[in-house]
Amino acid sequence: MKLTFYFILFYSFCFSQETIDLTEVSYTFDVNLHSYTEGIPYKSRLYYNDSTSLFIYNRINFEGAEGFFKKVGDRTGRFNGVRFYRNYDEEGYKFYLNFNTKELTSREVLMEKYEVTVKEKDIDFNWVITEESKKIGDYVCYKATTQNFRGRNYEAWFTYDIPVPTGPWKFHGLPGLILEVHDDKDLINITFNTIKQNSKSKAYYAKPNSKDVYNLEEYLKESFRLYLSYVNNKKAMIATGQMRSGDPSAYVNIEYNDEQIKLLDKYHQIEYNTYEESLKKE
Repeated sequence: MKLTFYFILFYSFCFSQETIDLTEVSYTFDVNLHSYTEGIPYKSRLYYNDSTSLFIYNRINFEGAEGFFKKVGDRTGRFNGVRFYRNYDEEGYKFYLNFNTKELTSREVLMEKYEVTVKEKDIDFNWVITEESKKIGDYVCYKATTQNFRGRNYEAWFTYDIPVPTGPWKFHGLPGLILEVHDDKDLINITFNTIKQNSKSKAYYAKPNSKDVYNLEEYLKESFRLYLSYVNNKKAMIATGQMRSGDPSAYVNIEYNDEQIKLLDKYHQIEYNTYEESLKKE
């Protein structure tokens, strides 16, 4: 009887550890939503099988560091340079897509502190596929465009050679793997590096599932509220001498709407003014 029990236990353990084969695609996800002369070139990964995919970026072990701190230029000419920093996340931002249900489940981190799950379904990119083509790596890719997807115009390059309807970040819905994405303001650039079949890196492959669940509108509203609160608190701390430097913040969400972006520009100006005043005192 004991032998049977241990056999069942062993079998169950082995079965629970068994995972399906995945394909791994590495990208560089370069994001620059401020007026800096350079963005953040995240090392990112896409894992997929026949029915699901998972994209991850901003992860410590992908980057090989906990973060960075450097001085960069300012495109507006208001400053010679600003101190630019980033703390990478232990798990990373994750985007899990089910090809059949068309549900996207994301792991986001509010103000780089509070883990939340964001759920979306049936995202409509309104892709327009063109005849324009080019070679990316070993693959012939075709250009597709989408206008005003959450405030931005994008072009994506996908290949029919790999007929899976997924790609980096939230991009999906084309008749082949997306290898490259650019917005028309050169602020978001996703470029292909390598692809590896039957990846053994399966430890990350799980659907995000935190206790706090938002839809996209709720998440963006809370994200924006926390950002404005952060700017106001920092301004108050500098005014009372609790903080010496008012470096402009590097926290911006890709999907803020037009109204939020206008208000964000106003708060960026507050941050820059505060930063300039703090430099005079140093």
